[in-house]
Amino acid sequence: MNPHYSILVLEDDKAFAKIIGLIFKNAGWIFSLTECGRKAVEIYQSAYNGSRPYDVVLLDLHGKTFSLINSCDSSRERLTRS
Repeated sequence: MNPHYSILVLEDDKAFAKIIGLIFKNAGWIFSLTECGRKAVEIYQSAYNGSRPYDVVLLDLHGKTFSLINSCDSSRERLTRS
């Protein structure tokens, strides 16, 4: 049986996000996408609190809507308070 891994992708380039999605979906992964860093933190936190955290989180290092450093700092702060 093929295990279902999950990935959360933060990517604001729609064409690139579509390619990434096709690759992971074809490989049997559960794929979630957002263009907003704050939304990515919310989605990750919800999955983490629901006892089904993502196996992989892929962040766009040059995102326009939210910096990588702020996303990571915010996630770490929320997880340590949980």
